[in-house]
Amino acid sequence: MDFRALISGMDSAAIGSLSGPEEVVYRSGYGDAVAVSGIFDAYHTNPNEGEMGAVMYTPAFFTTTAQLSSDPAVDPDATLTVDGTEYTIREPKKDGQGAVLLLLHLVTP
Repeated sequence: MDFRALISGMDSAAIGSLSGPEEVVYRSGYGDAVAVSGIFDAYHTNPNEGEMGAVMYTPAFFTTTAQLSSDPAVDPDATLTVDGTEYTIREPKKDGQGAVLLLLHLVTP
């Protein structure tokens, strides 16, 4: 088994064990909506690179890229809905091994 397959198996195990009861829907900018599983963190700690001591808290969602109906890096209109609360995807951080951390921004009504 190669390294990428091992990482993929670990990501799947983590998502299977740690994903919450939230209903999560990814909607591409093209209108394609899919239910996805992953790990939602309402207060993800995101240290600001280059700024000494600065820390930002942001909602985030960890999932595999295979579950998404588009690539969030090139789909600026993609959204994620978690238990009825809609978020835009502020920044997708791919790990290069098939997973992505989506840094989110709350859509205000």
